[in-house]
Amino acid sequence: MRSRNHQAGFSLLEVIVVLAIIGGALAMYTNYARKQAAKEMRQTIANALVQEMKGVMNYLRDDTLQTKDGEKDNPLYEDTQGSSTDSQYRYRITNNVTDIDTGTGTNYFLWGEGANQQKQQRYLFISKSCNVSLKSTFELTQEYLPCSLVTAAKNPAAKIERIGFASDDLKTPSSTIARMDAIVAFNYTENNDKYSFANYASAFNNALNNSGLIASHIMLVRRARTADAWQLITEADGSTPVEFSDMASNLERLETLGKGQQLGIRFTFDMNDNDQGGNGGGSGTACWNTQASKVELCYNQEAGTGAHGEDQILSLDMTDPENYGDETKMGTLKANLVMENTSRPVFLFKRNYGGDLMLSADGSPERFTYKNNNNEEIEGDFYLDDNTSYRPWNGSSMAGGDIISNYYPSSTYDAFELVTPSVSEYSGYELLSVDITDKKDYVAAYDDSSINSGLHRFAVQTCPVIEQEIILRDANGDAILDEDGNKEKTKVTRKLYPRLSASISSVSAYDDGGINGSYTKQNETRAKLDDSKNVDLLGGVTVQVDLAEMDVSNGVRPDHNSAQKYKFPGSKYVWAVTATMGMYDSETGAGFSIVNPQTISYVITKWCSTIPQSGTPYDLLTTTEYK
Repeated sequence: MRSRNHQAGFSLLEVIVVLAIIGGALAMYTNYARKQAAKEMRQTIANALVQEMKGVMNYLRDDTLQTKDGEKDNPLYEDTQGSSTDSQYRYRITNNVTDIDTGTGTNYFLWGEGANQQKQQRYLFISKSCNVSLKSTFELTQEYLPCSLVTAAKNPAAKIERIGFASDDLKTPSSTIARMDAIVAFNYTENNDKYSFANYASAFNNALNNSGLIASHIMLVRRARTADAWQLITEADGSTPVEFSDMASNLERLETLGKGQQLGIRFTFDMNDNDQGGNGGGSGTACWNTQASKVELCYNQEAGTGAHGEDQILSLDMTDPENYGDETKMGTLKANLVMENTSRPVFLFKRNYGGDLMLSADGSPERFTYKNNNNEEIEGDFYLDDNTSYRPWNGSSMAGGDIISNYYPSSTYDAFELVTPSVSEYSGYELLSVDITDKKDYVAAYDDSSINSGLHRFAVQTCPVIEQEIILRDANGDAILDEDGNKEKTKVTRKLYPRLSASISSVSAYDDGGINGSYTKQNETRAKLDDSKNVDLLGGVTVQVDLAEMDVSNGVRPDHNSAQKYKFPGSKYVWAVTATMGMYDSETGAGFSIVNPQTISYVITKWCSTIPQSGTPYDLLTTTEYK
């Protein structure tokens, strides 16, 4: 055998084999790239179409429209219509979800663009300010749909052909809307890929997931190419509609009914499932995917028992694939929360002796009111406990021969206290202490214009207002019924008031009040103790919390008043925490009373409640502004 000459290079056969391998790899890559591009295109189209559906759903959710001319009633829900244009908002479909015949186009809003209002009614949902020939009569300040369809939503491969709304009562269409149907038509073809639209299933699922919309059904539909109405494709029994997800197991039926037909899918959205942005209802999870961080957030209904006895708990979860220790974690919710304190039943209305509601001249129940030290009335919730239930009561104030529980039996409570989550902070700075041992006429009243009144001061927080429907109850706590046997209810605006409590963090007894600034920093409270001073015997500390009018006079420093106190913005009042410390000299036994000792620090807790704090000024809420 002739030995190979290593200087001769590669043979032609070797070159051909290498080129064949490279060619095969390129062909495989090209095929993969083509499939990926097609997949991305389907996802882009699905995203665009679902965004159109979401825009319409948002329009349905709003009872009123925000326009440049002010708030307008949503024309979809008006009982009476004026112009012929207005009447188009009354288009309603009359078919049930499982009816094979979906109805003619005259009951739908045909979708698309152009200047012919007979061929498209999408224009009814876009703003008057759009630079297009057809548009609504409302100059919207909140856009629901773009003025023109985005490019992906006009792709003939798949596009929305019509959208319809069903009333609560299908037989008598009205201004109500209980269901929205959206039909997506696929491009007609008789080629071998005529069923390739099945590849859109995952794309639409992702798009719905990301949008927060919940589709109760996605069913296959068909129609002759020259026909107007769509029909549901049914299984072999002729009555059960084929869901898009079951297409693979019904190909034979699809081949029979779909031959020569244009095919599509119909999305059905129940308003109960989508009433609050797609997170309500109980039909499943609403999730969205944040592409940048690859974190998925989900509102899940989980098994459990809530405060009201409900058998489902709503949880916000997140999954992070890059966190290999535990992919699923609790999510972070950014929100202003108002909670029911179910441990505190409250009374919202005044009651007469025995427990019957006290009614005003127009027959409505009178709200409970407190009287502050200035004899000003403040509307708020009232509660009973071992302290309040035995107080003397004359029917309107804490005076008289009766006790409060004679007027407010425990079974007649109207609701529970509403509160916000509490927040806490540390406070340890005091500038001056005052020895009042020999001041027999001393009055413990806070004065914001005096530097001697203390510097444990805090801005007043703003609080929410909640409107609720409250069932009216008789003296036995039973619901009062009207002449038709229905429970009588009344709408109540429940105001939440600022609350503050102060707990002692650290305290030391010095007869001269202590060392200025010694408790300012939490990590230096012990380090600042002075061994040249004798710690005396602590008798006791009394802490007082005031809502005081803030002195807004101009001092030497910017934003400070004449007492060198900071002027908090946005409020007439300020929280003030003061203390009086009783003590004895450890050597002589002499007693001292020190106001606002410098060696005392607090944990300050703030929250809001429908029960006003004692000493609340009548104009506190109206003079505290969120900026």
